Parts: sequence; C-alpha cells; structure tokens
Amino acid sequence: MQENHEIERRFFVDEGTSKVWQKGESKSRIMQFYIDSSQIYIKDGLLFYDSVEVLRADEKSALISTTKKWTARIRYKDDETILTLKSKRSKSTALELEWEIEREKGEEIFQMDDFPSIEKTRYNWRGNDQMLWEVDEFEGGLNGLILAEVELPSETHSVEIPSWAGREITGDKSWSNAALARSLKSQSS
Repeated sequence: MQENHEIERRFFVDEGTSKVWQKGESKSRIMQFYIDSSQIYIKDGLLFYDSVEVLRADEKSALISTTKKWTARIRYKDDETILTLKSKRSKSTALELEWEIEREKGEEIFQMDDFPSIEKTRYNWRGNDQMLWEVDEFEGGLNGLILAEVELPSETHSVEIPSWAGREITGDKSWSNAALARSLKSQSS
C-alpha cells in the first residue's frame, strides 16, 4: 500500500448473525466529528483550524495543497485524538493524512460549532486469511447499524469475506461515516 493511501472494502453486516467479531483482538470507543476542511491551513510552519493552532506542520502537511476538497474529521478513540483528512475516493482508494493531536486542541475545535458527528464501538477481528477487519457497531441515532471494512495492501489483493458480511458498499458514498454524520445532523435540525 502506498504511504498515505487507504485502500478498503466495506460491507453491511448481516443482522441476526452471531457477533463473532466481538471476541476479536480488541475494541475501542470512538466519537468522531466532521469539521470544515476549508478552515484548515498552514502558516509559519504550523497547521491551523480556523484560529486554533493544531500542530507543527510536517511532510504530510505539504500534501494538503494537492487536493481541493477534503473530508476532515477529529476522532476520539479511547485516549487518542486524531485529525484526519481524506481525499475523494477513487474506487476503493483514498489519500488519507492523519496526525495525533492533543485532546485539548480537539476540544477547542469541537466547541466552535455543532459539527456532524457519530459514535460507535469498533471491534478489530482477524479473518482466517489474517486480514484485519474493523467492525463498527453504531450508537445513538444510528443504533443497530453495523458496518465492516477491511484495509488492503492493493486494490487487487484478494480477501476472504466472512460469512457475516452482507452486501458490499465499497465506493457508495452515502454510507461513508461522514455522510451518516451529516444525515443524523440534518434529521435533528
């Protein structure tokens, strides 16, 4: 897999199956909110969101100017706070830039607006072919929705699809986490 590229396949999880992924390698509580990517910029070697100095710019930061439209999010995952920028997806591949940031910076940005957000529990489960699956059980307004994804080293890499994986939704933007968060926000407005 190319550095800073994410190649993944995504699936609905069939309802009524035994939840074998819950006995996988690990689980995490995740809350992520989607911020306005047009407010991210670099000035004097620092990466900012609006007026918040987020972090010192690095080699990845130079890639920000290579794409006009990013999906930007801040994710709270257990004790980590991660800023992520994702480019528009081509088939199953997207440019993805990630930085771990201080929790206080995430909170400062979070307080700026009522951003679209989602909450979920993520389970990491390893298949018979040793590929790592991330299974997300959504909460709140998305309670009952379960999606699974597997990251691949290339678009042509074969993967053994578990029996509990249902219809494939790779490339269907309406089921992206960002689209789900925006849909929830519009329903509550």
